[in-house]
Amino acid sequence: MNRLFVALLGSMLFLMSCDRTEDISISKKEDFTLECAKSAWSQDSRAVVDDKGIGCFEEGDRIDVWTKVGEGTSNVWLQYEGGRWTPSLKRVNNGQGTWTLSALFPVLSQPVGDATRRILNLPLNQSIAVNKQEADILFAQTTVGSEESSAKLLFKHALHQINIHLKGTVPENLELKIRSCTNGEISLVDGSVNLSSKKSYYWITPLKTAEHTYSAIILPQDASDYQKGDGLLRLTYGEKEISYSLDSEVQSFKPGMQTTLNLTLKSGDTGVDDEVVDTEFANQTRWVYGINSPACPGIDELQTYPDWMSSFPDGVWFRYEYNGLPDNVTYLTWKENCGWYDCNKTIDYKGGDNNMCWAATASNLLHWWLEHNSKYVEAYEAVHPESSCPKEYRRMTENDQNHSDIFAFFKNSFPNLGSWETGGVNWFINGDGQKLNANYNTDFKGFFSEVFSKDNVVATDTYNMSKKNFNNWMKDAFRNHKAIGFSVYGFANANEGLHAMTIWGAEFDAEGNVAYLYFCDNNSADQDPNYGAVKRFKVVYQLAGASGDKTRETFLAPLDKLDGTPTKRTSTICSLTLVDLRQDIWRKAFPGV
Repeated sequence: MNRLFVALLGSMLFLMSCDRTEDISISKKEDFTLECAKSAWSQDSRAVVDDKGIGCFEEGDRIDVWTKVGEGTSNVWLQYEGGRWTPSLKRVNNGQGTWTLSALFPVLSQPVGDATRRILNLPLNQSIAVNKQEADILFAQTTVGSEESSAKLLFKHALHQINIHLKGTVPENLELKIRSCTNGEISLVDGSVNLSSKKSYYWITPLKTAEHTYSAIILPQDASDYQKGDGLLRLTYGEKEISYSLDSEVQSFKPGMQTTLNLTLKSGDTGVDDEVVDTEFANQTRWVYGINSPACPGIDELQTYPDWMSSFPDGVWFRYEYNGLPDNVTYLTWKENCGWYDCNKTIDYKGGDNNMCWAATASNLLHWWLEHNSKYVEAYEAVHPESSCPKEYRRMTENDQNHSDIFAFFKNSFPNLGSWETGGVNWFINGDGQKLNANYNTDFKGFFSEVFSKDNVVATDTYNMSKKNFNNWMKDAFRNHKAIGFSVYGFANANEGLHAMTIWGAEFDAEGNVAYLYFCDNNSADQDPNYGAVKRFKVVYQLAGASGDKTRETFLAPLDKLDGTPTKRTSTICSLTLVDLRQDIWRKAFPGV
C-alpha cells in the first residue's frame, strides 16, 4: 500500500475584526446603557450568522460581568432577553466612581476559593458544531468614567483557533485529530488563561467546515510541546497512522488569534523530504509585504544596456552588455514608492563605515517597518513628540551619500565595528542593546519604548541554515508580513568574514523551495546602477564539507554562466533575521488607529 506523507505548507497568525455593534439595553434614570460588539472568526463560530455574515447575540445568552470601582468589586450575570440585557447595571448599586468593566461569554463555572477566575474544560469532540461553539470563549473589557452612563463592551476571542486545510491525495476514510492541553482557568478580570498545573494532553476531533478543511478551539499555550514526541496532529486511515509535528516557526498559540496549517498529503514509496511539493509557493515569485516591483523576466525578455552607461531607467530589470555579449548578473533599479530600500555605505567607505553593513541592513528593515506602521508612528509621536525618530530616505547620489537618516543615526551612535542587524532593529525601537557592540549612545531607551518594552521583540533571528529551516523562515516572512535580513560568509572574497544584507524577494522552484534571492548589497555603492539596486542570485543547497552539519547547507551563488555552466564560487548563508510589524502591540496602545 502507498504510504501517506504530510508536510507543512504554511502557518498564518492573524487577528480577526469584530463584525457588528448592536445596542442591547434601554436607558432608564438609574440604568446603565450597555452596547456590545461581538467578533466572529467564521460562520462556525459562536455568533449567529445571517445571510450577510453578520453576527449577534441570541435570546437567552448570558454574560458574566465583573465591575471594579476603586477597591470595591461586584459580579453579576446578565441575560439577553427581549433585545436587552437583564438585570440592567445601575450606578447606585455599583458605585459612582470610575468603573472597570470586564465580561466573559458564556457563563463558566467558578473554582472554589477564587471569585476572579473561571474553569476551562474544552470539549474533545468538536466535530459537532454546538460543541465547538461551547469552546469559543469571548472576553471584553473597558473603562467607564465617573460621569458616563453608558459603555461599549467589545467581545473578542480569548482562546486560539486552529484551521487545517488538506490538499493532495486525501483518503476518503481519513480521520484527523489535534493534540492539546484542554484544561485550565481564565481570569474574569483580564481574560488571561493559565493551563492546569499538571499538563495533560488529549486528542480533539475538529469540526469539518468544508471539504478537507477542519477547525478546532484550543487553549493559548506554548507550541514547543507540539514540535516533538506525539506532535500536534494524528492522521489515520485504515490501519495506518501518521503523526505531524509543528516546525519551529510556530512558537506559540496566542489568545485571540488563529493558526492556519496548509498540509499537502501525497502518496509515494520514498521518504517525506523527497515527495513533498509545496504547492503554495511552487514556481512563484514572492516579494516582502508592501513592495511594488516586477518579478525578474525571462532571459529573452531581459533588457540589456552597454557597460559604459552610468544612468538607467527607474524600476527596470536589466543586465550589462560587454563587447556585444550580455553579462549573467541581473539588476533591478530603485524607483520612487517601490517599497524597498537600499541604504548604502559611502563610496570607497570614506565615511568610515566599511564595517557598518549590519547598521545599513537594520536601517533598510526599519525604513520598511516605519512605512507600514506610519499611522501608529504618527499617533505615538503626537503623544510623545520628544521621541520623534529619524525617518527620511532619499535616492543616493554621489553628492548625497548619507541618504538615510536612520543609517546616519546608527553611524553617529556606534563605532565602525561589526555587529548584528537583529540587535540594531530592536535597539532602535525598544532600547534593547543585546547583540550590539559598545555604543556612544548608552542612555538611549529606544524611540518607541513607551509602547515597546525590551520584552516586546520585533526582530528575531535563526542560525540554523538547513534547507528545511531556511525555507520555513523565508515562507514565514512572506506569509506573515515580515521583512528579511541575512548574513553571508565569504560574499565579497572567499576568506572575507560575515556580511549583512537585505532580502526583498525570492523565486521558488517547482518543489516550493527558494531558488533565487532578490537582495540589496550595501557595499560598493558606486557599482550599483543608479547607486541603488536589487541583485538576483541563485540559492544552492549542499552539505558544508565532510562534517555532515545540516545547519550549514544553504549557500548563495552568482547566476549560472550564459552557456549554462554553474559558477564555482559560493558563499555560506549563516543567518536570517525577520522583522515583524508587531501591530498586535500597536493596536493595544492605539486601538483607534
